[in-house]
Amino acid sequence: MSPYPSKADDAFWQRIGLSFLRIVQGPHLAIALLLFLLLASLLGVLLPERGRFFVSSSSFATAGIENASANGERVLQRLWIVPGVTRLWRAFWAIVGGSCLFRLLGLWAPRWAVPARRGLSGQTVILPGDLEGAQAVVGRALAAIGSRAVPLHHAPGQWLGVSRRSGPGHWLAGLFYLGVIALLLAGLIREGFGSESAPLRLTLGEARPLAKERKIMLRLEQITVVPAVGARLQRFEGQLAVLHEGEIERIVTVGLSHPAWVRGYSLYLLDYGPAVRVTAQDAGGRRLRIYPLVGTQAPTETFRLAFERGQAEELLAIPEVDLVLRLVHYESLPAQGMAGETVHLQILGGRSRDLLAETFVSGRGQLAAHGVQVTVAPEYYVILQAQREPDVPLAAGGGAFILLGMIAFIVWPPHRVWVALEEGPPGGTRCHIVARAAEIQSPWFRRALAVLEEEAFG
Repeated sequence: MSPYPSKADDAFWQRIGLSFLRIVQGPHLAIALLLFLLLASLLGVLLPERGRFFVSSSSFATAGIENASANGERVLQRLWIVPGVTRLWRAFWAIVGGSCLFRLLGLWAPRWAVPARRGLSGQTVILPGDLEGAQAVVGRALAAIGSRAVPLHHAPGQWLGVSRRSGPGHWLAGLFYLGVIALLLAGLIREGFGSESAPLRLTLGEARPLAKERKIMLRLEQITVVPAVGARLQRFEGQLAVLHEGEIERIVTVGLSHPAWVRGYSLYLLDYGPAVRVTAQDAGGRRLRIYPLVGTQAPTETFRLAFERGQAEELLAIPEVDLVLRLVHYESLPAQGMAGETVHLQILGGRSRDLLAETFVSGRGQLAAHGVQVTVAPEYYVILQAQREPDVPLAAGGGAFILLGMIAFIVWPPHRVWVALEEGPPGGTRCHIVARAAEIQSPWFRRALAVLEEEAFG
């Protein structure tokens, strides 16, 4: 007698169902899914893609590393937009989820555990006594390996059972599959109910609305930069004022490694880059208003300018004295002996556009012409994104379940054996104990077999 013996009178759908369970619980499907996922991951890593946002130089290496780590993910996200690939990807995750569900059932409810048609092996032992006594012996043998028997089939003169690990190991190992299912459900929740805003670029003192919350504004109040060895940055953080109808509601801090939470949104610092603060005053010390020649920004006495490319040119006007400022940003100027961020500042005539004065500024610098003194000071700008993430609690729980399940698989590996009993010779019961061929020589199987042989041979 073997586990789940073939019967001529088995219903067609019953045979189909057993074959389906063998496929989804078997090792071949798991290997195929892992290979597919590995291929998709390699595709995301190997395909070249530039960073989503500009990182100006080595002084922004930390942000470059953060962006580069997500390149593969962004490639895959763009790839799955293709309709055919999207359907393939969703079908893949549906197969993963279904496989994990049936594996979880097979682990937590052993009646769902279907042995393979091939690759099984075992031994036959003649136990003394009737069928009921043989069941008690089987129970002691499985208890010796930390398992107990779950009956699958009981008929006159026949009994079929499967082992199930006793104690917490039976449930904890299944948390691995439950965690994968939770992550897949979190992905569905994110796709259906999550959202993300367009990137928000902020310089110091600038305010932008929070996603679709037009009454909620974010204003960049302060930037904290902690330098480390060389040109890299050890920490970069921005302090933001959350404004509700013009009033400060709270102050939050967001950094490259930690987001902030505002009104149900997760606020991420995606990138940062170089900016300058430009001010101008006349000979009497009066502050002059500045505004860009391109754009609709209102004139202001303190103008902040963000450079979004490696080399950018901007023109600013000072209408009260008929002057134009030309600022060109360079990542570095080795020919000028300047290795860091450098701004080429020129003062031009407003109508004539004649060059009146110029200088290269690496750090804070000043330039004067026609009684007007222009001051340029280095700053930073930040790029933020607000995301609504209702899936985060479920995803976090799924990750924790996966970790606990992996530990449980190591500490309490599943012991799956099938035991078939049938009344055999007079005064005895024939016991077939079956497991995967790879497990026949394992210590736990030999321990269970030793108990059976001890009862059989006294």
